[in-house]
Amino acid sequence: MLVLRKSAYYKKIMNSLAVFISGLTLLAFVSMFQPMRGWLNDLLSQWYLLLFILPILILFGWPIDDMEAYRAGSELGWQRVARIVLFTGFFGFKIILSLYQRSLIIPRSGVLAIFVVYTLLAATSAFYSPEPLQSLWKAFELLVLLMFASGLYAHLISRPENNVVEVTNALLYLVFSLCLMSIVGGFLAPELAWRDFGYTGLGVRSMGGVAPMVNPNMLGQLGGIVALSGLAGLLITTDVRARKEGNWFILIVGLLTLFLAYSRTSILSFIFFFALLFFLFKRRYFLVFVIPVFLLVWALFSNKVLEYLARGQDVEHFASMSGRIGMWEASLDAWYQSPLLGHGFFVGHKYVQISNGKFLATTDNTYVETLVNLGLTGFMLMVVFAVGVFYLAWQVLNKCRNRKQEVLYTATVLFVFVGFMIVRSITASSFQVLHYNLLFMMVAIVTLHTIKWRM
Repeated sequence: MLVLRKSAYYKKIMNSLAVFISGLTLLAFVSMFQPMRGWLNDLLSQWYLLLFILPILILFGWPIDDMEAYRAGSELGWQRVARIVLFTGFFGFKIILSLYQRSLIIPRSGVLAIFVVYTLLAATSAFYSPEPLQSLWKAFELLVLLMFASGLYAHLISRPENNVVEVTNALLYLVFSLCLMSIVGGFLAPELAWRDFGYTGLGVRSMGGVAPMVNPNMLGQLGGIVALSGLAGLLITTDVRARKEGNWFILIVGLLTLFLAYSRTSILSFIFFFALLFFLFKRRYFLVFVIPVFLLVWALFSNKVLEYLARGQDVEHFASMSGRIGMWEASLDAWYQSPLLGHGFFVGHKYVQISNGKFLATTDNTYVETLVNLGLTGFMLMVVFAVGVFYLAWQVLNKCRNRKQEVLYTATVLFVFVGFMIVRSITASSFQVLHYNLLFMMVAIVTLHTIKWRM
């Protein structure tokens, strides 16, 4: 039995390696064309961003078999050890650099100040957490991310104005790469990429990333962001034809990823922001054409659309948001036991038992999870943080409406990033802990503040 498990594991690794090499080859080819080539050049020019984010993305994307939540007493595994080395190493590097330079540049940001308080609360929860060491470590990860954000801000304000464009393009290239390589995995290794929910009907399977490994719900969000970035490029950019064609390609890759990953929250978010962008850029005439087409499709295929959205679930399960409401109710029962400060950062919700007797690995809601772990205090901080970041992105986008194309495009992409992340946080754990979205959120906040500071 052990030999068979090892054989299956090595087969999975070899398949993942083949997918990774094939995806990288395709990515290298499409990066010869604009705007992907420009994005890649911008990524390579941002050494500070690469130094921190790329190793984390590698750790996030490495294929694993065990998806269970880590619990005290379990073996760490090499990925967690590598994460410890990475974060402690970066922390030490930043401390030594600050002492050598005898300066520390901190952005004057209300939302980052709120997140600092949130981080301190998370660290303090180690005093009453059932797993204090883990709560303290996860709070330390947040502290290191704040140090990264501070360093990125110092890096941006000390260099030419167009570096905010470069940082945003670098982020876009990373997200676009995850989408394109996931599509390759979906076709080359369907047995690894496609998740079967055990139902029958239209749209009952969803695609995740193989190498890099990306959860289908997360991948759907990334696809929506990439698609809207391509759309924004088409609406804003008026220069060379090659760039227009490149934006069409980006839009198609994003849409394909979005619908293959089949995250209903991301699909609905895409529809909302799609309409919003057309309103913002005064392309309302197009909506006049789209709305009748949408109504016609609904009239002809409403049963198929509903079947697709239901994902093979019965009415009761669909109405419970795929079982999320049951998890939230159990989480609220746990919250009542310690309403002000919760049960401990990152670990409190893992002791919540749902109706089938299982313990939660996640609550599938950023704010409910924060409520259980850090109580009403942490919940309010997280809500104010999310609202504050969205307002900052909206404020910067409005102020950039009459600026040059590349700055307007940058502000639009950052608004899309922030908007998508906040909407998805309603049905997933997200930026309350170390996560893809928290990395993206920190980069977006710093870049938005830099644009605002330069206005």
